[in-house]
Formats: sequence, C-alpha cells, structure tokens
Amino acid sequence: MALGLLYGEDFEVGPKTRKFVQGFAEQNGGLRCIDLLDLEDCSIEELLISARNLKTKVCDGLVTSAVEVFLAQLDDPDNQK
Repeated sequence: MALGLLYGEDFEVGPKTRKFVQGFAEQNGGLRCIDLLDLEDCSIEELLISARNLKTKVCDGLVTSAVEVFLAQLDDPDNQK
C-alpha cells in the first residue's frame, strides 16, 4: 500500500512490490506467520504459550523490519520514480 501511494497509479508497482517482499522474507526468514514465528513444528500447547507474548516479542520487530526494508528500498537509486 505504501509503495502504491509513493509511486502513484501511473507507475508500475509490481517489481517494486516483489523487491520489498523478497527483502522482507530474506531479513525475516519467510512471509507466512508460521515461518515468521518459527512455529512450524510446535504443539498446540506451545502455540498457546507463544501467543501470549507475540506482540512484544515478535510482531513489533516484524513491523520495524518492514519499515527498514521499505526505507532501504526508498534509498536505492534503482527504485527512483
């Protein structure tokens, strides 16, 4: 959404979106919640315990990471309008 707002409707956003998604996935180890939270092989009990602290332990960091990837993309001369 932010990329679309930045570059406008007349600009091809597809490649920029793919670059952002790729950068985020590389920095965080995936895109799916189960991968981001490293919960692939957890039991139900482990999932419930993990869920209690997800916001402060994981989600806040993922939002920060998304902003970092976005800002790095903005600074890349190949991504200018």
